[in-house]
Amino acid sequence: MRARIWLAVLVAGATMGTGGVSLRAALNRGVPPYELTLLRTLFAAAAVALVLAMRRRRPVLDRTAWRVGIPFILWTHALEHASAGFVGLLAAAAPITTAIWAHLLLPDEPLRAATLTGLAVALAGVVILLGSGSSGLAVGGRPVLAGVLTMSGVAMAAFCNVYAKRYAGRYDAIEVTGIQFVVAVVVVAVATLAVEGPPGAIPPTAWWIAAYSGVVTSAVPWALILWLLRHISATYSAVTGYIGPLVAVLAGAVLLEEQLGPDIAIGGVLVLGGVFLTHRAEVRSPPTGASSAFD
Repeated sequence: MRARIWLAVLVAGATMGTGGVSLRAALNRGVPPYELTLLRTLFAAAAVALVLAMRRRRPVLDRTAWRVGIPFILWTHALEHASAGFVGLLAAAAPITTAIWAHLLLPDEPLRAATLTGLAVALAGVVILLGSGSSGLAVGGRPVLAGVLTMSGVAMAAFCNVYAKRYAGRYDAIEVTGIQFVVAVVVVAVATLAVEGPPGAIPPTAWWIAAYSGVVTSAVPWALILWLLRHISATYSAVTGYIGPLVAVLAGAVLLEEQLGPDIAIGGVLVLGGVFLTHRAEVRSPPTGASSAFD
């Protein structure tokens, strides 16, 4: 079980890390953000529906399912204004946000004094990233706006994950994932029609990018995280936040020629350092009933 947990963490983190790069590639080809988000959720929902049909399972109704589409919209908009590496480093604060939500919603996962140190360090990194004035793009960019959009999406996604932890033992991960993505399609479709109108012509390359983003960087890691929530604490499951940002920075630099200035590097190091301190605090004093897979 320990090996399976670590494999799930690595795959979820790596696939999520390439998500921003694929979305920025589609935005660079002129695909509107809402339309791109709609395509992403459609492919993700189709992938999960196929797995459910093969396993003869039905989606399980989740009252937080409608919220899943909102982070997708926010993150796509953030990538209009900053590099995939910049957004990925800010998204690394997900474990910190998860720890806060877990403290508020899960009685057996209180926010400890040691965790507050990690929170403070990560917050300093977020402040540096937002105040750096550098978006990681060669031309233009609005780092503050991108930061607000990214952190809002992170907070919403973390809430959904922690809320799902309450019911993780009752349902199979893929059953919960199914209804989340189906509802996300409806939410994003309504938002797309309201903001951008009916979808227009989409370049063939963008279809492939949207398919990759929907299946590989959305459905796969989301299902893996929900599976992890059945076996380890919500705070432990957020350790995927170590891997995704590093993959995003490297892939963005290699594939999209994004820039990594010293201010972004320092802010990113602090965010990841805060995540590490939080994780170490959880390892030394695990929640009641938590798995020791990460000891």
